[in-house]
Amino acid sequence: MKNYLPILLFSFLFIQTATSQEGVIYLENPSFEGTPTIGELGSELPSGWTNCGFQNETPPDVHLVEGNPFGVETLPIHGNTYLGLVVRENDTWERVSQKLSSSLQAGVKYVFNIYMARSVFYMSPTPTSNGQMFNYTSPCKLRIWGGDDYCQRQELLAKSSLVVNEKWLEYQLTLKPSHQYESITLEAFYDTPTLFPYNGNILLDHASNIIPIDSFQIDSSRVVEEDRLNSGEGYSEEEYIEFIRDDEKGNIIIGSDLTRFEFTEQHMGTEFKIVMYAENDSLAASVAGEAFERIAELEQIFSDYQEDSEVSLLSALSGTGRGTEVSEDLQEVLVLARKIAKESKGTFDFTVGALTKLWRRAFRQKEVPSQNEIEKALSMVGYKKVSVKKNRVIRILQPGLRLDFGGIAKGYAVDEVLKLLKKRGVPIALVEGGGDIAAGNPPPGKASWKVERAFYEEKELRTEFINIANQAIATSGDSYKYLEEDGKRYSHIIDPRTGYGITSKEIVSVVAPTCAEADAWATALSVEVLAGAYLKLKKNGFKIYFSTY
Repeated sequence: MKNYLPILLFSFLFIQTATSQEGVIYLENPSFEGTPTIGELGSELPSGWTNCGFQNETPPDVHLVEGNPFGVETLPIHGNTYLGLVVRENDTWERVSQKLSSSLQAGVKYVFNIYMARSVFYMSPTPTSNGQMFNYTSPCKLRIWGGDDYCQRQELLAKSSLVVNEKWLEYQLTLKPSHQYESITLEAFYDTPTLFPYNGNILLDHASNIIPIDSFQIDSSRVVEEDRLNSGEGYSEEEYIEFIRDDEKGNIIIGSDLTRFEFTEQHMGTEFKIVMYAENDSLAASVAGEAFERIAELEQIFSDYQEDSEVSLLSALSGTGRGTEVSEDLQEVLVLARKIAKESKGTFDFTVGALTKLWRRAFRQKEVPSQNEIEKALSMVGYKKVSVKKNRVIRILQPGLRLDFGGIAKGYAVDEVLKLLKKRGVPIALVEGGGDIAAGNPPPGKASWKVERAFYEEKELRTEFINIANQAIATSGDSYKYLEEDGKRYSHIIDPRTGYGITSKEIVSVVAPTCAEADAWATALSVEVLAGAYLKLKKNGFKIYFSTY
């Protein structure tokens, strides 16, 4: 395995050198050689390349500038200069274009290699900073467009994975145009999906020609090796060679060296664990610190134990007729929670706070609440009694109604941590909060993360591993927390329609795009499985696992 890298690169170089056949498209100045610039308005780009940026924004920078004012210290991988592209917080980004030596042909698959990196320092003023310097350090993606003329973006031909590496790595992208094009445009772009634009950078150097795949023989041993790497078969996490495939275009990165780190802290009444692969321990520790600060911030918003939390203060206004503007986080969770409450026909409800408080006391005293107590609390429950407006003004119409986001807030916090890790250049990560798990890109040399799921089999509680990547899983059940009285077993999971803890002994696991969705739907499906909701979830790609005692 240790000899694979030179063999692989020699194989590719031999193939490319031997390819002078018809169909190869040659780039002008693929190494971005030119006069170093600092991206001032009117600065010249390397010959062969045209600026396609936004009006009134500066063009891309040609590095390496002596006494670099940006703080960029990366040396060229080839030649004397390279190109730096940035994305900006005002929703603009940089791009360059060139006319091709011959046309990209429709239906022909091409390969294109380019070296890319990210600089940890890229100091520059933002459009709104009045000259104050900010670090454009967040990672970006490279997107490649085909068009009929300079700067035209008629078809997205390829996009890279998030470029988080500080050292140069060779990325291989596959282009398969559906129409004939005369030019290509290279642009930096944000990690997607993103809730807001940010300041980031990407460095480009030493691009290859654009080569039609059918113009040379693909080494079959490489294909086999590539399949093994993607399946994770036979490789440890410490192996040096790593292939990471982009989910849409088959982008490959060759030669990444990352280390596994693990961090834990107590928040929201449970343990949060972060597993990540990062380039060094200082980056890992810094990002983990930010992540736990973010969880603490969300706990101050969603906790119903803290009297001064945003949720508690909002609940205190119930029935007063007063509306209040809430934070973006609370608004986002409210909108999602209301949507799931509606789709689940009330089997999930974020207004069960009065019932939650009643049953917490019941579990402490080991006594089921009386019918009168339950009916009184139940009268103060109902997601339709909360007015949610687009301007973030929330009004609780029912006196005594208390909000309870226990079935969704931890999942949302897990999602937010994973987003933060990706934004900080650590996309290979797994985050767990009290059993709610969100997975990012898979570990080096692996196709996915293996996570444990509990289930019942022959009246015994067992576990199994399932594989996830860029997905989330949450599990709900009463295997440990329940109350028994007169031979009847009541779960800590409350049916918002009846006011009682559910009495069925089961475990439900949901795999979903986000952990907030998995968390809420696992709770809803534990209460009752409605055929319409179940079929809709399956249609939308959710995976649902049931087991009953």
